Amino acid sequence: MTISLKTSKKSSLYLNQTKDFVQQQIQEIENRLTIFNPYHKILSKEQLGLESDFVKFEILKKYGFNQEEEIPKIFKAENGSSFFSKEYQLMVNYDELVFTEIKTEAGKSETNDPEEILLIEKFDFSKKQITLNLENIRGIEGINNEFEWEFDAEKLRFPLRLRRQKEGDEFYPIGFSGKKKVSKFFRDEKISILARQKIWLLTDSKNSVLGVIPYRQDRRNAGNEKSGYVLKIFNKK
Repeated sequence: MTISLKTSKKSSLYLNQTKDFVQQQIQEIENRLTIFNPYHKILSKEQLGLESDFVKFEILKKYGFNQEEEIPKIFKAENGSSFFSKEYQLMVNYDELVFTEIKTEAGKSETNDPEEILLIEKFDFSKKQITLNLENIRGIEGINNEFEWEFDAEKLRFPLRLRRQKEGDEFYPIGFSGKKKVSKFFRDEKISILARQKIWLLTDSKNSVLGVIPYRQDRRNAGNEKSGYVLKIFNKK
């Protein structure tokens, strides 16, 4: 009886040590597959796909994706597809799996990133030109490239706002003939799904897109030598 009890305790100890060892190995594999990014947890989809089903399950389980039938769908999903657990959004971004933590309070999503920013309420027509440097606007982040756009202020419908892309957005980009869906513009410019979430659109009071910052201005309201009143919007470090 005593020997059996000792054997049972030792077996239990070995089992716990085995679990610890396996989890340590899983963590080492995850660390090896992690792509550095200061804002998101990103894993190499290609490299994780080469691991065993057990490793895939153990890693994805940590982020709430613990349904075995869901895992093959993640690796077969098209670029831009999203999956949700209670705590994370998993987005397929080409050869990456991007995990974004979902923080909720009273059923509402919390974020430090504003959905919309009032940029300019009205134009002061007592002045011929007004300039606005986005670098000085509080709450705007993620605009790293310099650009300079001029608008014919008399054609604009105020107030002007900044917001993220929405389904169905379209504009008439300078340098192109006709109009283009913003989503297609992103694809043509090879802008990653992750980067698209950080891009601001400049819009008017009717929610029409005046430009995709900092890539392309809409040509319909662009300023020219005939413009009597000019609004200059730029980003300069």
